[in-house]
Amino acid sequence: MKSRVAIVGTRPESVQQDYQRLLALLGRDVPPPSQQELLLVLDCPAGRFVPGASSPPWQLEGAVAALCVGGRSATDLIPVAAGEGDARAARRHCRYDPVLAAWDLELRVVANESYELFRPRARLRRLTRFFPDGIPVPRLLIGRDALLLPTIRGDRHAPAGGSVAVAPAAVLHRQPPMAWRSESEVRADLLALRRELHPRLLAILDMTVVGFGTRLGSLQPVSGHVLLASTDLVALDAVAVRMMGYDPLGVDYLRLCHERSLGMAATGGIELLGQPESLHDGLKFNDPTAVRAGQVADLGRQLPALLQTFPGTRRIGRARRITADWLWRHLVGRRQWRRFAASPWGRLFAAYGDRILTEESA
Repeated sequence: MKSRVAIVGTRPESVQQDYQRLLALLGRDVPPPSQQELLLVLDCPAGRFVPGASSPPWQLEGAVAALCVGGRSATDLIPVAAGEGDARAARRHCRYDPVLAAWDLELRVVANESYELFRPRARLRRLTRFFPDGIPVPRLLIGRDALLLPTIRGDRHAPAGGSVAVAPAAVLHRQPPMAWRSESEVRADLLALRRELHPRLLAILDMTVVGFGTRLGSLQPVSGHVLLASTDLVALDAVAVRMMGYDPLGVDYLRLCHERSLGMAATGGIELLGQPESLHDGLKFNDPTAVRAGQVADLGRQLPALLQTFPGTRRIGRARRITADWLWRHLVGRRQWRRFAASPWGRLFAAYGDRILTEESA
């Protein structure tokens, strides 16, 4: 049986209606209205809004409105931020406040929840080595249906983000040590763990704005104008990365998930619903001549190592914070933000800020 991926082309002026059309295409795959609470997992990897890397406010509003139109009560919905930090800061920076106020919802941060040790039935190749006594998982996640609301980004080397690779903070109470050495296997393990934690799992991938680059603080925003949804997270990411110009089976974590029967990464095993013609081939991220930001991304990889040679920046973690959180964001990020702000999606993002000011002055 083929995996089903729903596809809808969208524009800022119709994005809310397009979310409703997207979920209607999935039909039986959408968790039905019931007494079961549904988690809405938002991706906020930097603790602030980064175009192409953070879940935009229209993604949260579109998902909530579409679920309520389908018969679900807003009281059964629990918005959850996957990134670490303060929920109030995430609400303000990502402009979630007017959406949460309109539907009387409260945003919770996974990292701030209590946890328990979870022993999965599936054989995990890496996580059980990192956590031999049990995997620390937030209690909030266990036994509840989940709707993931990720974005996706990439550079000319590899994609990042996506539904499979939603921040590990969305599942784990603490990051596994040295996980970067086996990143693809950890992502496959996290997907296998999610399938045990949640009775039903669905993801809506917002590709209205796709980030190009390596540093979160300086991603180049590229308009994709596409919404994708599926219960097969591997198939969902496979369709997205093919649109970006990659071979899905050439992406390590998708190939591992496919080999472990966690989802379908082969294009021939995926059924496209809705508007497959919206999957234009304009996002050629793997082409080194397509976007000049690829050269900037390569330099971003080298800067942390270079800074280690200077006094006071001996630790790689500190060097990365200096480049990503200050130097890189101020030198490159401001220019990319101005580019986003001038785009139609940037103007839509600003409109959510206007709604905040209006509500505060009322």
